[in-house]
Amino acid sequence: MSYTVAKSLGFETRGLSELLPAEKLDMLEPIMAQWACKVYETFDGDIDKEKIGEHIRWIYATHKYQSPKVIYTYNPDLYKSLVASMLIHKKDTPVDINMNSYLSDIVKPPVWLSVNTNREVTKIERFQTPFKNIIARLPFKNTEGFLRYIHPDDDMWRAIFDKSISPHTIPAWLANQQLQYLFSGAGLWNDCAWFFLFDFLSATGIRKNELIDKYKDFLQSGVLASMFFEKHAVVLIQPQSMKMTANRQLHCDGGAAIEWKDGYKSFLLHNVVVPEHLALTPHHQLDPMSVLTERNAEIRREIVRKMGVERLVSHFGGIVLDKYQDYELIELTLKDIDLTARYLKMKNPSIGTWHVEGVPPEINTCLEALQWRIGGLAWKPQQLT
Repeated sequence: MSYTVAKSLGFETRGLSELLPAEKLDMLEPIMAQWACKVYETFDGDIDKEKIGEHIRWIYATHKYQSPKVIYTYNPDLYKSLVASMLIHKKDTPVDINMNSYLSDIVKPPVWLSVNTNREVTKIERFQTPFKNIIARLPFKNTEGFLRYIHPDDDMWRAIFDKSISPHTIPAWLANQQLQYLFSGAGLWNDCAWFFLFDFLSATGIRKNELIDKYKDFLQSGVLASMFFEKHAVVLIQPQSMKMTANRQLHCDGGAAIEWKDGYKSFLLHNVVVPEHLALTPHHQLDPMSVLTERNAEIRREIVRKMGVERLVSHFGGIVLDKYQDYELIELTLKDIDLTARYLKMKNPSIGTWHVEGVPPEINTCLEALQWRIGGLAWKPQQLT
């Protein structure tokens, strides 16, 4: 791994190897990897509220705020609802606390180490993004009030409530808004992606400072995320258990993928938040009709993955009309509802799963179906090879 001083800062360009012994450089990668994984860790045990409260009082004091009342929450739905309620009804005022800037000012890391770390920070954030998006998209009872709070005069708000936009566009937009407005305090959620640098400074003896160790102790206390107000600090405690695939996708077929300390359960299949019945129902008991009634494309994909596309086609009496490479054009006859429909069966090369997608009834070949999927643009078949 190579680091250099930024010429734009007016410093002579030098490699980090000229400034530090190799054995110290070797410690950066494992420390960075350790903090990248922190947000996925569980906290199975009793939290020390006195210890967490002491840390939060210290964090507030660093920014010259009075000590708040700490409210502990043990599942993301309760956390989001409580924070949103405070914002919507103006029960308290958010405060701006930035521990990254505070520690940077106090510890004063060498300039050659505080530059050229963007790649490492981006790597950690990319690793953590799926989990953060999952939490943001879990059921949220305060959705309508929250939307009215964040965009009372916005076109998006009006479009949502007068139903002039597709409901499929709302979840991703809402998730982003929740992350922006509801998780601005301290904890593993916000701090993993930058604290690795300070931990490296301390572990290698480059910059020993008791404040680094103190904040590290706070990040290991069980606090996943928080929202800071003038009079209240709302804290979300880490999950009690998480089940994941080998490639770190949150997944549990037959149970809950995430279990929180108060008994709240989150159901996911391959990082997709799904209804409880889909996660718990054995594959052979799933109703094939759910593929046609489910409107969410990601959930529909997981239904097909769990049920198996061959069973789906067999159930509906599908007839293969055409084949092209990894594509099949299938006509499904849905006798129960007197409907005949055509679907393109295809393989998702990135995750290796099969799924089906409806196409217009006048389509007769796979190539026509593929052309329809890209909006009817002119193209040549060899472009697909």
